[in-house]
Amino acid sequence: MSYPHLNPYNFQMMPFPLFQNAINESESNTQAPLGMVIFTALSAIAVSSQGLIDVCLPTGSVVPTSLMIMVIANSGERKSTVENKFLSDIRLFEKTQNEEYQTSIVAWKDNEKLWDAKGKALLKVIQNKINKAEPVNEDETVFLAHQQYKPNCPRKLKILYEDVTAQALFLGLKKNAPVAGLVSSEGATILGGSVFNDLSKLNAIWSGDSITVDRASTESFYLEGGRLSILAMLQPAALKKYIESRGEQARGSGLLARFLVCSAGTTQGTRFLKNMPISWSANWLFNQRICEVLNKYKSTYQDEYFERKIVRFSHEAAVYWTNFYNETESNINVGGRYAQLGDHASKLAENVARVAALLHFFEGFDGDISVTSLHAAIMLCDNSSKDFADIFNPISQDCMDAQLLDEWLNAYRAVNTRYVNKNTIRQKGPNILRDRNRLNMAIEVLKQHGRVNVIKDNKTYLVDVFPWLLGHH
Repeated sequence: MSYPHLNPYNFQMMPFPLFQNAINESESNTQAPLGMVIFTALSAIAVSSQGLIDVCLPTGSVVPTSLMIMVIANSGERKSTVENKFLSDIRLFEKTQNEEYQTSIVAWKDNEKLWDAKGKALLKVIQNKINKAEPVNEDETVFLAHQQYKPNCPRKLKILYEDVTAQALFLGLKKNAPVAGLVSSEGATILGGSVFNDLSKLNAIWSGDSITVDRASTESFYLEGGRLSILAMLQPAALKKYIESRGEQARGSGLLARFLVCSAGTTQGTRFLKNMPISWSANWLFNQRICEVLNKYKSTYQDEYFERKIVRFSHEAAVYWTNFYNETESNINVGGRYAQLGDHASKLAENVARVAALLHFFEGFDGDISVTSLHAAIMLCDNSSKDFADIFNPISQDCMDAQLLDEWLNAYRAVNTRYVNKNTIRQKGPNILRDRNRLNMAIEVLKQHGRVNVIKDNKTYLVDVFPWLLGHH
């Protein structure tokens, strides 16, 4: 089975009206790069929904729906504008919840004072009876029962974090809502911050594992069931600096492999003013759904017994996902698309499942994830996969030359011509390969991949374009 490779995003095929209409409207109104708009909107969905749903993979494993997303775009591409359009209602919701929290804190402190006063009064009664050698069994029972009803400090519904230390972030997940979004339109603050020093904990929380946070000055703590999505929007220079300083460690740990990456490109030079009214109606509907999801989460986050809904695949979608998984795995082999990207490929199918579950839930679809929804998720992640390869495993000049030569040699294969004189390639082939050294290196790369062989016939060198066939003709 083959899967679509979008160039550019074939977005008209998305079966998600809330998502697609908001994307189309935002791209038109902001004239920002489409990829940036898509993945920022997807981040908003992940941040708001990850506390309510998990996804069951066709393998039977239940995993979080949190996403780690990296958007690379130059200055002036309107990163802040796009981020504000999709995340402003989350910030507004959080502001309202903070105001309610401040009110509830005042009430909690008053109730705690009353509780403490009652406890002291009960102890005083017990002490007086002890002094008089009177029985206190019933009084002790009353006091111990009273101790069980100490007012709980309300948990703050804080979701978004930006310039934060690793300990503050994880402590926030422990003390406040166990769900967070680490978000910045200036993502260098995230990559350069202490959070990204704790690679193992970031890996663990993405996978849904529990983590222990050890602290020297105060009590250590254990975090279970935390959910964290990341949106880091940064300039290419900031990413280059990060890769040079810490990229090898992050890649080796598997953290970068968990990211969906978008290299946004540019729309500068094409952003002309339009003499027409601008509507944000689709964006409003999108954000209304975001608020609806957040309010639903609000009703659950302080319930220690709350269990997230598990989103599942239909039978047909499960088969389709399994085929996608197997094709991705096979492409890790030599010569495959992911030959140098095994870490990324190993997380790709799971990221696809997470995206499919998030969009299925956000759109309010009934039942299980359909093949149509899964197919759309694959298309989105496929584009991200290509951007990941371009950034973290760029094709060398030798490989690009080899690809060019292989395409040129296809004309000979098409007419079943097996041998091509090497000098003919230098004379009639692609201009850049008329340089002897570049041609030799390109041929060597194709030999390593089994695409050609070189045979010497007296003083003539012939390139065999069908080396997998037995014998010579």
